[in-house]
Amino acid sequence: MRKLDRIVSDVRANARRVYDGIRDLPGLRLRRLPDPEGELGAGVFLGFDDKERRDRFVAAMKAENIPASPPSGSVILPLQRHIENKATVHPAWPSFTSERGRQIRYGASCCPRTIGILSRFAGVSIDPKFTRRDCDDIVAAIRKVYPSVKA
Repeated sequence: MRKLDRIVSDVRANARRVYDGIRDLPGLRLRRLPDPEGELGAGVFLGFDDKERRDRFVAAMKAENIPASPPSGSVILPLQRHIENKATVHPAWPSFTSERGRQIRYGASCCPRTIGILSRFAGVSIDPKFTRRDCDDIVAAIRKVYPSVKA
C-alpha cells in the first residue's frame, strides 16, 4: 500500500505525457473523461469512425512495436449467452422471474450504443514503469499511424 500513491502518480504522469504529445493531431477523438483529475490513466484511447479503421490502427501500432487494443477488462452482461437466455442456477431466480424480469429482453438489441462505442475505440495501456522514452515512442507511433487510418 505504501507504493500505491507513487504507482498512481507515475501512471497519471505517463498518460498525461502521451495525451499532451498527441492532443494537437487534427481530427483526434479521445475517449471522453468525465473526471480528468480522477482519471487513473491506465490507457489512452482514441475514437475512430468505424471498427475497420480501429482495427487498422491496432495493426499499424503493432507494426510500430506498440501494443494497442480495443477496450477490455469489462464484459457487456446483456450479451452473455446465459444472461440473454435468462439461464440461472435456479429456475426461480428473482431477476428473471418477476413481472419486470420477464419483460426485459437482453442481447445486442438492448445496448447498441455501448457495442458501437467499444467497437470504434482502441488504445495503448500505460504502465507506471514506462520511461520518458517509452512515452515518446508511443506518441511518435500514434502521430505516425493515426492520420493514415483516420482518413
